[in-house]
Amino acid sequence: MPNPRHLIIRWITPLVWNLFPKQKLATLMQFSLVEKDSGCQLLQCANLIDDPELKAYLFQHVLEEFFHAEIFEELCKKMSPTHLYLKICVLVYQSFY
Repeated sequence: MPNPRHLIIRWITPLVWNLFPKQKLATLMQFSLVEKDSGCQLLQCANLIDDPELKAYLFQHVLEEFFHAEIFEELCKKMSPTHLYLKICVLVYQSFY
């Protein structure tokens, strides 16, 4: 039997995204940034590992994370090319300062 919480989320999310398109864009952008961050963290971990097989496995996972990030970025670009880059520039700027 489906979880009631999941059913509510599946019903409300498209409704919110249709009513507030910028929220959809922001959510997809955040997904992209989370995937990129995950890839960066895995890459840092891979540098600490001596086992070549495990390092190769982690690197493959890093590539997958960056691929997923690119999928979300492409969706954002199709929705609003300028908004995506402006938002990322602001996020990067805030993370450094």
